[in-house]
Amino acid sequence: MRIELNIGSLLIGEKSEKVEQALLVSPILDMKRFIELMPQREDDYYEWVVNNPITSWVAPTYILRPETDFVVSEEVGRDFIAQHQCQVTIMPDGEHWFHTPEQLAFLKAWEEKTIEKHCIK
Repeated sequence: MRIELNIGSLLIGEKSEKVEQALLVSPILDMKRFIELMPQREDDYYEWVVNNPITSWVAPTYILRPETDFVVSEEVGRDFIAQHQCQVTIMPDGEHWFHTPEQLAFLKAWEEKTIEKHCIK
């Protein structure tokens, strides 16, 4: 069964659910750092993020990022990627929101290749 969620849904969902594998597109992997880099922040949300960090992540993780992301800086998530040995694919000339026909075709090809090569069937 394939379930598509964003990382926020994974982190605030059922803690008892085991994520076996993850394919993430333009993810914000360190929400605390992401919020800290913002010019303004909502204190209640920031407090929740600080009090609910990722404490365990063992699922094989495959990430698709654009070459230049104006929403999520490269430094946000760098530690997560290194610590959890995520496999990262970079789309040249991509954007944070994959929405053009070319970007969507690249995304689809990446998903299919990654699922075929790495994912549980």
